[in-house]
Amino acid sequence: MRILFLFGGLALSTPALAQDEDAPEAPAGAPATVEAPATVEAPATVEAPATAEAPEGAKPRPESAIGLKRHLIGTGIEDNEPVGVAETFSAGSTPQLSCFMELVNPTRGELKIQVKWYRDDKLAFTQPMRLLPGPSTRTWARLKINAQRTGAWRCEVEDEAGQFISKHTFTVTE
Repeated sequence: MRILFLFGGLALSTPALAQDEDAPEAPAGAPATVEAPATVEAPATVEAPATAEAPEGAKPRPESAIGLKRHLIGTGIEDNEPVGVAETFSAGSTPQLSCFMELVNPTRGELKIQVKWYRDDKLAFTQPMRLLPGPSTRTWARLKINAQRTGAWRCEVEDEAGQFISKHTFTVTE
């Protein structure tokens, strides 16, 4: 189960806390404790349809940086999954786009990222986002489109230190 938070038009999603059904019950009168695994293993390979190479001038990513599972552009989100995923979108038939990201958090602490929207290689705007703690999270930022916003776009994701995580390019046509 996931919990969805809406902040000023930004949607943040995080896994809900769940109890392990196979965990033994504590004896009566014992203090309640929760033990976390000592290590968390990330997948050896990560498939990401987005371009994982940093743009020219981007800061190199340190080894402990936020990981990327997926970065997609679609027409919406249903059940925490992107829908209408494509590379070209019509402003006449699509009122908004969603930049969907599934991120791995090696520290399991609170994450802060920035989603930067570029139109024709010029920064259009930046959306700072704060993500709740957990081993991984799915989140998205939205872009309203219309006939005045046609062109070549890209959605870049950076951590709070400005370290490049991913980019995804797409086109908006009339």
